[in-house]
Amino acid sequence: MIESFSMKKNSSLFEMLNFLREDFDYDFYYTHENARIYITDIHNLKRLLKSSHYIYTLEENGEYVGIVLLWKSHGGGKERYYVKIKATSDEVAKKLITVLLWNTRKEVYAKIRKDNKFLSTLRNKGFKFLGGRGVQVLLSYKPKRKENHNATTNNFSDA
Repeated sequence: MIESFSMKKNSSLFEMLNFLREDFDYDFYYTHENARIYITDIHNLKRLLKSSHYIYTLEENGEYVGIVLLWKSHGGGKERYYVKIKATSDEVAKKLITVLLWNTRKEVYAKIRKDNKFLSTLRNKGFKFLGGRGVQVLLSYKPKRKENHNATTNNFSDA
């Protein structure tokens, strides 16, 4: 079952770290002072999680098989939310991305390598090509939620 992750409620950071360190993923990183920081230790994992929104995980038999989150980036006078995904299969990635997209109303981005195994999954979920540079492409997803003009409140929270 896909679950929302909270560092306050969850003590399985070491298990998550072990999952993230298995099968190194060049696209699962955050940036700090223009440097890519890969998740190699608890300190970097906590830093990524603290600057992220909508963290979802999927476990099977007590082991992580996937994680997806929106990492909040600041740079060039802009604030963007980037999808970061690590999954053991395309099916797991599809499930996690679907739940993430259900819960956000902001435009989100994915900056991934052209050979990333989840590129077609992101495209199938509605991500559009914005540009490429070197071995990476930038994708964007804009939610297509219809506004309910009769409602006075919106139950969807922003990223």
